[in-house]
Amino acid sequence: MTDLTSIDFDPNANDFSILPARHYTAEIIESELKKNSKGTGTILQLKFKISKGDYVGSVIMYTLNISHVNKDTQMIAQGKLHTLCRLCEVKYPPSTTTGLFGKLLSIKVEIREYHDSTTDQMKKTNDITSISRPIINHIETEPEIGTNTEISKDFDEWEI
Repeated sequence: MTDLTSIDFDPNANDFSILPARHYTAEIIESELKKNSKGTGTILQLKFKISKGDYVGSVIMYTLNISHVNKDTQMIAQGKLHTLCRLCEVKYPPSTTTGLFGKLLSIKVEIREYHDSTTDQMKKTNDITSISRPIINHIETEPEIGTNTEISKDFDEWEI
């Protein structure tokens, strides 16, 4: 038996469960700039927190390869950041990510299956496939069709 009474547990800790695929109202609450896993560039990792609906408090990560040896990958990520800045009314290029925090956005979340080579099993994860201005008075399901302010999934398919 392990005694855990000395640990200061956060009552709001998230279990990182897979969210159902749909649109959510969310906000960026944290960011981190770090080297990518292969050492070929720098990623900007943004943590989104669901702000409305059944999954309030759930978090999902969004990663952008803002500096990369593959210039196409870099250009796509910087384009997504540019769009995100426009949605949050932040001047591009931003000097910090502070202006992105706390702004309500609509994110489209999908479920992606992948092979985990460490366990040799198929696993699931969530991906943010588009980001747009929040849809007013919507239920956390499919949004109204037609917005030209989305960060499109088309770009995600090009990422390496």
